Amino acid sequence: MEDGERKMENGRERIADEAPSSAFSFPSSLPRFSLVAGLLLLAFGASLLFQPGMLGAVPGEGERPAAGAGTRGDVYFTDTEGWYRITDNERAVLSPYALHLDALPDSLPMDLGPWRGRELPLGPEIDEWFDEPEVALQREYRNAGDDIVWLSVFGSRGPKSFRLFEHTPATCYPLSGWEMTREDVDTIPIGSGEIYARRGFAVNGAHELIVLYLYLWDNPNRDSADGVVSIRASAPILTSEAETLRLLKQEFLPYLFTDVVPWRRF
Repeated sequence: MEDGERKMENGRERIADEAPSSAFSFPSSLPRFSLVAGLLLLAFGASLLFQPGMLGAVPGEGERPAAGAGTRGDVYFTDTEGWYRITDNERAVLSPYALHLDALPDSLPMDLGPWRGRELPLGPEIDEWFDEPEVALQREYRNAGDDIVWLSVFGSRGPKSFRLFEHTPATCYPLSGWEMTREDVDTIPIGSGEIYARRGFAVNGAHELIVLYLYLWDNPNRDSADGVVSIRASAPILTSEAETLRLLKQEFLPYLFTDVVPWRRF
């Protein structure tokens, strides 16, 4: 085994053997990073006209793409803030999966391209933090190279949907022993464009991870009665920050979204 390969393998063994216990009950063979509600992607505005959203069909600016219904290429709306503030980071994005509350979690497959998933148990704190969310999913995905990505998806309608904006990685990680050392906004290349996500760097002793998270709606109204979904993808830093970010942004998240639709609210 080459030195670099030996170092990587030893690093994975250390994560599995030495990672602290978390609120989530991981099997002994899994890394036991703390997958709090923060682990593992949006704009109150006037209703605009719909245009049927089909793969390859691009609505003109100022027009409203079709709301997501789960067919290939349906449109969803992402942002880095919740109901409270519309940002310039709002985007309309295509996904091959039904990402609305009535379809999740069953609509999100265990296999995403080269990534093979397995369910992770949900701890009781999920119901406490998110007030028994309508959708709560936590999975570990691995590829053939044994790279690891943890994916968390939470969603709700009505008053309890606001809990998704209150309990973010920035607020939840410290409760589980993780220090959020940095948080900012990053771009993720998707198809011919890019979307935005909040990016956090966390440390717990010798262990480090990166999390990317965003909010997703199936229409641009941002009505709490319709609900919202929070998507959070994280990965342990085994080599470098740059490599871990590349893994999340270029090798994993593009399997959730296929392209960005040219669209603007105003």
